[in-house]
Amino acid sequence: MMVETGDPSALSISYEQVYDFDRNATVVSENGMLSESTLKFKEEFTNVKRVGTHMNLSKRLLKAKSYVVSFILNRLPLWVKTAENYQILFGDGSGDNLKGITTYEGVECVSKFIAGAYTTISAGTIESITATANGKAVITLAAANDKIIDNMRVTFAGATVETGLNDTFIIHKMNDRKFAIDFDYEGTETSINKLTGVVKSGMFGSVEDPNYKDVANAIFAVLNFGQYSPNSFVLHPSTVFTISTAKDTTGRELNLITEVNGRKYIGGIPIVECNSMGVGKYFAGDMLNGCSLIDYTALSVEFADDVNTKLKNMTTVMIQEEIMMPVYMPWAFAYGDLDDVLNAIKKA
Repeated sequence: MMVETGDPSALSISYEQVYDFDRNATVVSENGMLSESTLKFKEEFTNVKRVGTHMNLSKRLLKAKSYVVSFILNRLPLWVKTAENYQILFGDGSGDNLKGITTYEGVECVSKFIAGAYTTISAGTIESITATANGKAVITLAAANDKIIDNMRVTFAGATVETGLNDTFIIHKMNDRKFAIDFDYEGTETSINKLTGVVKSGMFGSVEDPNYKDVANAIFAVLNFGQYSPNSFVLHPSTVFTISTAKDTTGRELNLITEVNGRKYIGGIPIVECNSMGVGKYFAGDMLNGCSLIDYTALSVEFADDVNTKLKNMTTVMIQEEIMMPVYMPWAFAYGDLDDVLNAIKKA
């Protein structure tokens, strides 16, 4: 994650979260008017949250066993980081909890994206259909639809003249308002305003005998928004073990996970092993650009005494930090079950 320094005078921050965009880049003549693209933001807020713990220790033990101090100081930060990991992923935002990334609207379950009707084109939303010289038809929408992604499949209905349009086509995306299909359009359709379409992922039912590397690649493909692309794949260590030991029908290792300089990768994306993640589940996304972690107060260790601890010849060790976490682009993340994605891409 991008870790940024907090402002000690600001207990909360407001930030701009993307909720809609129109990437309307087109080809124009030398003196033609460039088309307008837009990004829509809404203001969000996040507050400082405190994560930490403490232990009471015998002063005599600390004096007699110096390694105890090292033992404690090496492990207390891990305990705090474990609690922080859960909050980053799943905090519900209530009370003193962080609002975890998976709880934001827009964080997709990839299996639903692949298997379901991801978006629809309703009657009246197609502005025009034009023929090209290379046997394609260009569909222009009246308004941007950023959910339509290259290589998806669109099934049209409602054509009354060029009835060949009432079929399923691969989408060749041009921008958020235009896409091309492989159809030799003659320009005679008169019921353009009545045409409807159902858009599904091109990955649905497309893989023969898929494995978990295919699943990972499907997740990464869904999460690629051009300026946002996944840079981490969070799995439980048990799930990593299951994937790394997968074999084919003859007992040969599939080697779905590779290891480079001690770091594990799948599909070219680094794996983050995290006990906070459920077994068989995944979390993936652009942790560098889609969100950030703000250190309002850096992780610190402190020893303190009060009357009660002194009376007992003890001391208290405290470790804590204060953090904030803005999420700028929820669509840059996905969370769900690996097996659901496996079933969605599996060819019947």
